[in-house]
Amino acid sequence: MGEGRWVLVRAGDGLKGKALQLLRQELAEQDLATQEMPGEAIAVGLAGGAAPTVVGALRDWIHRRKSPERVVLTIGADSLEVQRATVDDNTEEIEAFLVGSQGSV
Repeated sequence: MGEGRWVLVRAGDGLKGKALQLLRQELAEQDLATQEMPGEAIAVGLAGGAAPTVVGALRDWIHRRKSPERVVLTIGADSLEVQRATVDDNTEEIEAFLVGSQGSV
């Protein structure tokens, strides 16, 4: 995946095939580096202050879909579950996780 910090994005309830590709495309449209990963996941680069853009894109994407109801963000050994019902209230927490977590995927 190269240098820098990456966040691994997985669905908590089965993000598969086309839905995963649509999320990756939307993230790439925001000029975010993405990479397909094994196990129905994508990695998103966090270089250059990208955390707010990642949070916004994930929030918009999860609101437009029936499924998944939640996604799990992982950086190194740290994970954070993001649920549709609370994503709007927790954007600052999600951004802090992306900025503050140490390690890489």
